[in-house]
Amino acid sequence: MTCNPNWAEVKDNLLHGQTASDRPDIVLRIFNANKDELINIKVKQQFIGEVQAYSYVFEHQKCGLHHVHLLLTLKQNSKLTTSNIVDECISAEILNPDTDPELHNIVIENMIHGPCGDWCKDGKGKCSKYFLKKFHDETRMDENGYPTYRRTDTGHDAASVVVTDANNSENVIHHDAIKNCIDTRYVSPFEACERIYCRSLQNKRHAVIRLPVHLPNQQIVTIGDAESEGAIRNALENETMVSLTQHEQLGQTQQHTLNGKQKDIVHTILNVALSNEEGLLKSCFYIDGPGGSGKT
Repeated sequence: MTCNPNWAEVKDNLLHGQTASDRPDIVLRIFNANKDELINIKVKQQFIGEVQAYSYVFEHQKCGLHHVHLLLTLKQNSKLTTSNIVDECISAEILNPDTDPELHNIVIENMIHGPCGDWCKDGKGKCSKYFLKKFHDETRMDENGYPTYRRTDTGHDAASVVVTDANNSENVIHHDAIKNCIDTRYVSPFEACERIYCRSLQNKRHAVIRLPVHLPNQQIVTIGDAESEGAIRNALENETMVSLTQHEQLGQTQQHTLNGKQKDIVHTILNVALSNEEGLLKSCFYIDGPGGSGKT
């Protein structure tokens, strides 16, 4: 979702003569409110199905307004598994102005890429964003479930025209804002406000913690390009993480060192954690005790 300076909430709160760029504080507050509403629609209202987890991150751009990348992981019974289900949720076409005038205007004003130029072309002259997209009469999904959206050929909707003086090539101004800029850290007014307000630039649910365990002989080994044979052997033998078997043995050893009260606490918490009862899963435990009494 990209911030839109033409949002009615933004314009209504600007003073006479002000633009959205003059009030990054207002724009940010409205953008965050819309972001929260987007998550509410997708996650709590289950607009496209039940959400297992989500993660989002903000991006602030020098040449444009900020936006948020939102990744949703749907539960198995809500995944978009067929082309028909994808078409019900996602459209990659310019909609009919007669049947969907509001959405048609939004797409035309905010979601058209181009015309392509030096700003988006790679060294081979191709668009780095892979435009123009090929037309497809129907949505197709590959073996990994990645869709190629339906884009029917309805003819050209726009044309890019450049008018120059054929007899005078000197009136063409060659200006590249990217090549002429200074290689430095640029903080936009919007990102500066975000930092001042101490807002997090990312969030996720649920938090995922990588445990320092691995299956037998599946540990991560890092070897440099110029490493000697001895260094490679040492890297293979270096155990930066313990295996699941070692982890279980460590847990069993620690279990025997617990006293009666500590074992009762561990068993109580494990019974709740392994329970399928909804009421028990919402339980909260608070363990109180002086330092050195073995709470950890």
